[in-house]
Amino acid sequence: MQADLVDDIRTAINIAEEFGIELILDSGVAAYKLKDQLAAKKIPVVLGPTSHPFVSGGEGFDLDVYRMMDERNAALLTEAGVKIAIASFARGLGNLTPPITGKWLLVEAALATAYGLPDEEALRAVTINAARILGVADRVGSLEPGKDADVIVLDGPPLSIKTWVERVYVNGELVYTREATKQTP
Repeated sequence: MQADLVDDIRTAINIAEEFGIELILDSGVAAYKLKDQLAAKKIPVVLGPTSHPFVSGGEGFDLDVYRMMDERNAALLTEAGVKIAIASFARGLGNLTPPITGKWLLVEAALATAYGLPDEEALRAVTINAARILGVADRVGSLEPGKDADVIVLDGPPLSIKTWVERVYVNGELVYTREATKQTP
């Protein structure tokens, strides 16, 4: 359920408990304010992008949500024991543009590290944690024999903005090489 404000998050928790629904909190701008409750109830949070939190959906700007925003959200939740994933959301500039791909996902993870999330946790938030939250970790989210995997080969640390994608493999087949695009850093 998408919820950002503290009261909305509490309402989502109450509804989930009343109807016996497994809750996954989506966006969760103010989730850090309820981090202990979320951890105790084992409610995961799929966080929206830090870089542009207010242009990722069709709804307008909400001053109350803006006031609750804390870029340390991912770090604070993780420190409390809440399982998080980081999302780029479907649209980069609201409904004015076509949906974006996940190409900015590592940048979002890197931004979270700038605000206190350890590198390892940031990588988990865009890989295995996301798969576990969605219930598909038996198939994706980590490199293990028997799992589906699309793999990128990088020329440096995954959370560095200076790192380039060298190769991409989809279902074991090479589908992209940086050399073929003739880009230079």
